[in-house]
Amino acid sequence: MLPIWIVILVLWLPLALIGSGMAFEGKTAPFQSYLAIANFWFYPTLVFVAWFFRRRNPRFIFIPLLAIATGAADLVARWP
Repeated sequence: MLPIWIVILVLWLPLALIGSGMAFEGKTAPFQSYLAIANFWFYPTLVFVAWFFRRRNPRFIFIPLLAIATGAADLVARWP
């Protein structure tokens, strides 16, 4: 399962770089922009934590799913 997260991490990089720059474009509130940035840069941290603790508890490979929670919080913050 962890190699899947690493492949997604490689595919995530260009989108995160573009999305980080575009988060402050337009007329969005600063909280929404910083939440989008947190959503982009929270994922590689979670992948590293999953990799570091994978031997102690194999269920830790599911930690990167928390990035979905930050994405959901970003969507809720941008709800009209």
